[in-house]
Amino acid sequence: MVDNLVYIDDYIDNSTTATAKAAIDLIDNIDNLDASDRFIKLKAMVDLLTETAQRSSEKAALAKVTSDAVDRHCNRLDANLVKFEENYPIGKLRIASLPGLAPSSKTLREYSKLSSKEKITKKINDRKESQSAKKRRAAKEDMMSIPRSLKDARTHSDKGKPMKALPSRKNGKLKSSETDVSVDPNEPVYCYCQGVSYGEMVACDNAECDIEWFHLACVDLKTVPKGKWYCDNCNKYKGKQRRS
Repeated sequence: MVDNLVYIDDYIDNSTTATAKAAIDLIDNIDNLDASDRFIKLKAMVDLLTETAQRSSEKAALAKVTSDAVDRHCNRLDANLVKFEENYPIGKLRIASLPGLAPSSKTLREYSKLSSKEKITKKINDRKESQSAKKRRAAKEDMMSIPRSLKDARTHSDKGKPMKALPSRKNGKLKSSETDVSVDPNEPVYCYCQGVSYGEMVACDNAECDIEWFHLACVDLKTVPKGKWYCDNCNKYKGKQRRS
């Protein structure tokens, strides 16, 4: 099937080249040809173009057949995989082989209730969606590599808490590297400023800190401290606990 596609593709290229050469030859010598010769050359060009069009249709049909065959093989592999998992269950080992991919118990129960046909359909749909998911992930990674603007990122946190006031700064300005760039609304935000991650950041050593990560400029730091470091919110909370 692949050999047929290659053959038809080469044939179309050769026919197109031959038609172009015939057209150039006709134009260059048209004044020296009588009506009969012109008709013969034009008919030869028409025959070449007709044959090329037919081969193009054959190529499209063969490509469709090839694509359908690949889909059938992929669907058969998915079906065999489902049957294999049913006959040789290995628990969560295969599903959770990568960190962060372990499904919840609710998800596992719902999946186990599906019939074999439904499982096959689900796997096929997941495979079809994988390409678009990769594109979205790549676009998000590209955006992460660009410096973000804190001006446009001042919004509520994911936990629904109101934005906290910005800490004081020595010069009252952000670094020049923090340029105005549009921000992905789905990107997580950090720090007092509720901005996206950029540059060097420092983490609060309180495991229960609501914010966790802070931009150095927002907490009046030039470098990451070597010892333990706590944000203003956690320091105030620890002070209240000591007084009580």
